[in-house]
Amino acid sequence: MERVRRLHELWSWLPAFRVVAETEHLPSASQALHVTPSALSRSIRLLEDAAGTPLFDRTGRRIVLNAAGEAFLRAVRDAMRTVHEGLQAVESSQFLGPVHVACAGALGPPLVLPALADVTSRHPRLVPHVQDVADGEMAGLLRRGVIDVALAPSVPEDETLTVLPLLELAYDVFAAPGHSLVGANDPGALGEAPFAALVDVGGYRSRWPAHRRRRIALRVAREAELVSAATSGGFVAVLPTLVGRRAGLVPLGAGLARERLYLAHRPALTLPGRTEAVVDALRRQAASLAEADDAVHLVAARAATPQSANVSQRRFVLG
Repeated sequence: MERVRRLHELWSWLPAFRVVAETEHLPSASQALHVTPSALSRSIRLLEDAAGTPLFDRTGRRIVLNAAGEAFLRAVRDAMRTVHEGLQAVESSQFLGPVHVACAGALGPPLVLPALADVTSRHPRLVPHVQDVADGEMAGLLRRGVIDVALAPSVPEDETLTVLPLLELAYDVFAAPGHSLVGANDPGALGEAPFAALVDVGGYRSRWPAHRRRRIALRVAREAELVSAATSGGFVAVLPTLVGRRAGLVPLGAGLARERLYLAHRPALTLPGRTEAVVDALRRQAASLAEADDAVHLVAARAATPQSANVSQRRFVLG
């Protein structure tokens, strides 16, 4: 009974702690929870007093999660997820409502959309939400539950996530059929061609070798816009061969390296639900693409779960 009494005392402060811990900014947390900063600060102080240890380091007006707070935040996230998944099971709503999928790049039409069509045919009450998210933001959004499944060329190490290699993709430089470089057989001319490239911000991946020169004539925000730029005829662009071919573009034989695409999600703490349904559908569609297109190689993998793997093994285990 002592444990129940103590949990009862702490429970009402946990939502406040989580929002403050994830924002590390009292004004932002107070807006999210619709309470005053002073009330929020008091809740955090009461929680720390009850826990018997500081959960944040404070310097002036700054509040930063410390090591004890980081460990407690992981436990709070898991506790809230367990309650949420339990409610879904009770309400028979594991396959009802939104499921959020993030995909970096232009793989939505050939990979993500067919997989989600498969999911909704099996679970008609699911409503997938597809987002274009930068690689560097995906791990944080997955941890906080903003997105459920992520597809990206890289996902930062995180012991709370299951990350496995899904596909290995060929890349090339593509141009519209009428472009002057099509059929020119002049590798040197590629360095002078007007390239469209992604905006150079955090998490930017050019896929163009650093030792090779090129002339960037256009910057765009998303890989899908690279397709449009190349289709216009005025630019060339580095694209997955799968995407370039399907857009009716012509590969110029640039000799670029292949790149792996990873699938990341938070494993269910209770019963498998909507996230696992999406993951299964993506793996089925990945296998279908690999069978139909020689520019796509399926990477067979056995995921290493957070519960069964140490940090060095956690990311993936090749099958």
